Amino acid sequence: MSKKKKNIILENIKLITAGAKGVAVGKTEEGKTVLVSGAVPGDVVNARVKKSKSKYFEAEAIEILEKSPYRVEPKCIHFGVCGGCKWQNLSYQKQLDFKQEEVYNNIKRIGGIENFETLPILGSEQEYFYRNKMEFSFSNARWLTQYEISSEENFGNKDALGFHIPGMWSKILDLQECFLQEAPSNDLRLAVRNYAIENGLDFFDVRNQEGFLRTLMLRQNSQGEWMVLFQLYREEKENREQLFDYILEKFPQIKTLVFAINPKQNDSIYDLDVQTYFGEGFIYEEMDGLKFKIGPKSFFQTNYKQALNLYRKTLEFAEISENDVVYDLYTGTGTIAQYIAKKAKYVIGIESVQEAIDA
Repeated sequence: MSKKKKNIILENIKLITAGAKGVAVGKTEEGKTVLVSGAVPGDVVNARVKKSKSKYFEAEAIEILEKSPYRVEPKCIHFGVCGGCKWQNLSYQKQLDFKQEEVYNNIKRIGGIENFETLPILGSEQEYFYRNKMEFSFSNARWLTQYEISSEENFGNKDALGFHIPGMWSKILDLQECFLQEAPSNDLRLAVRNYAIENGLDFFDVRNQEGFLRTLMLRQNSQGEWMVLFQLYREEKENREQLFDYILEKFPQIKTLVFAINPKQNDSIYDLDVQTYFGEGFIYEEMDGLKFKIGPKSFFQTNYKQALNLYRKTLEFAEISENDVVYDLYTGTGTIAQYIAKKAKYVIGIESVQEAIDA
């Protein structure tokens, strides 16, 4: 460990496993734990300490001395800036290995349980394009890269539609591509962004709490039907309807389009009145013969195929008999409750969101 001015540099740190929220974990020579961002397990790095705690350091990699054998080339041009994906540069099989190891260690270390049986983790068939719900934010303060800042060029329009930069509540990365949700998610988001810029619609100013366009949510089902939800800071009826009509004409996959006026300090939708502009205001999802109604406020597992695997395993492990009464806590739209109801005497689902219960 070396010190330069106020910086503490940890040298030659071997990263041995993965931690929460995309950090890799190593040890100093003295045995103190180091949580390192910007690197992957298997790397050997020099790292700058950001926070020093009694039991661990939080640090960021400033130099990779040896590259991990588990490294892969990130697919997305935004990786490392966006924060939406933490481990695109780590092989998916190693991600699964580390996740299984973390669960095992938590049960053993935190739960205090010894000599328990473990089963292999079930990975997703799809590494990309697996999410059925994505939320994006509008901003008039686009995140500028270090190159853009240092070039002192005038980059003109600062409007953006994308994700929050990690740790930067007022800055939004203007997404050009994303590999989390299948087509036409990227095309739809970019069409909204480009139309708004070309027609002079105001992107939200989070610092001054003003503007028109606030958030965009895209939701799909396994049948290729889409729900689009706009949060608007204020009502601009003519602009709103022209934007909505443009999107509906361009993307016939949209089954329903809904919107909410949100002048609050936060983007939470649960206390807002959501209005339907087109369609029924909801979409359906089907799972093993069951049909679920999903509204704009409904919770539903974001990876449909893995959710189905999860429910099948839940039913298998629970070994429910026809005389059992089952409680499903935090039931959401009742997907698990209804899925296992065919085996139980009856199921009671408990949930705080009224719309989810109604659905």
